[in-house]
Amino acid sequence: MASGKSTVGKLLASKMKFPFFDTDEELSRNHQTSPGDYLRTQGESKFRVAEFETLRGLVGLEQPVVCATGGGLVTYGPSVALLQKHFFIVWLRIQAQTVIRRLEHDPVDRPLLTGLGTTSLASMLERRLPAYEHTANAVVDVDTGSPSEIAEKVLQCIHKQKEWPVCNTFGK
Repeated sequence: MASGKSTVGKLLASKMKFPFFDTDEELSRNHQTSPGDYLRTQGESKFRVAEFETLRGLVGLEQPVVCATGGGLVTYGPSVALLQKHFFIVWLRIQAQTVIRRLEHDPVDRPLLTGLGTTSLASMLERRLPAYEHTANAVVDVDTGSPSEIAEKVLQCIHKQKEWPVCNTFGK
């Protein structure tokens, strides 16, 4: 949700020398349509299943990866179970005002956010808060700092972790 998952994820992957995956990009490649169009034509329920299938495809990879997921992925139980079993999860925590400011300059199609004001966006973040808190292994606040600084904070979280599952992921 405009927290910088893809930008920071690419920087983190480069630092860790791991491949980078973005579930939105993978979903788009797998379904030959943008995530926004898929969501509009198929609805949110089918979109969450498609996200899950996309994420499940990354589990079988033979090496650790850095993966940016969609912000709503943690609202779908099977995705949460998969994340918790196979990935180290860092929540990039962001305030609604920061999301609004970033979206003003962001050309990415985000159907669930289109037209939301600060109050509605804050409400959406508040509804997702328990899922984020429950799912995350670590939290990095991203309202301030450059993408490079945030990637470094994520890397510090990973280094503090003594062990993690076979795959590594980043982002919510």
